[in-house]
Amino acid sequence: MAAESGDHGATTGAEAAAGHGGEAAAQAGLPQLDPSYFASQLFWLTLFFVALYLFLSRVMLPKLGGVIEARETKRANDIDAAAKANAEAQAALKSYEQSLAGAAAEARKLADAARAEANTLRSARMADQDKLLDERLSAAEIRVAAARAEGLVAAKTAAAEAAEAIVEKIAGLKAA
Repeated sequence: MAAESGDHGATTGAEAAAGHGGEAAAQAGLPQLDPSYFASQLFWLTLFFVALYLFLSRVMLPKLGGVIEARETKRANDIDAAAKANAEAQAALKSYEQSLAGAAAEARKLADAARAEANTLRSARMADQDKLLDERLSAAEIRVAAARAEGLVAAKTAAAEAAEAIVEKIAGLKAA
């Protein structure tokens, strides 16, 4: 096709790369593929990798190691502090439970003492009430006995009067 256009000496980049290898690649604008530059490219590649290795190993990695070590130390200190705080909290909880148990026992003692005192007072009051009721019952029994005696006398008197009235009415006599 290039021959038909009249330009016999010009070739395309693809034709040159296919026909001449590295020279055509260098002429097409890819010097990294030209074998004549390989030695300088390897030199610079080695130089940059050595420089990068030295920079990372001497500057960056010690800083990163220090940061990691500081974080590890802080984490270990935080775990120790948390364990210590947990132990203190457990001790405080145990002390609180013991004081709560002591307070409950003291409350039970006070309640038992109050209950015993209330029972004593109730017994004393019940004894007083029983005594008062016994006195009232005795007085009532005396009144009932007196009333019975009066009723008996009244009944005898009424029976005698009734008998007199019956005798008077039937016999017409006055009974003594």
